[in-house]
Amino acid sequence: DFERFVSICKSRYGPGWGVQHRRAKLQEAASELKAFLVEWRLAREDPASGMVLLMPALGRVTGEYPAEFDEKLSADLAAKE
Repeated sequence: DFERFVSICKSRYGPGWGVQHRRAKLQEAASELKAFLVEWRLAREDPASGMVLLMPALGRVTGEYPAEFDEKLSADLAAKE
């Protein structure tokens, strides 16, 4: 389920998201991301099932947070455990 995927991403990387997306409700963030992916033809929604299908071109899109962000995030997660 696409919303569950966004939930996982938001809980893991949310601190690195812009204010608007951090503050958005999960449903709003998922809807906006889906609209973006569809507009850029990186995904499409199957009208019959409502399933979001990721297109092969999405596999070429990569990005990463700065090392400092990952280190801080890892330290924060370790402190919570």
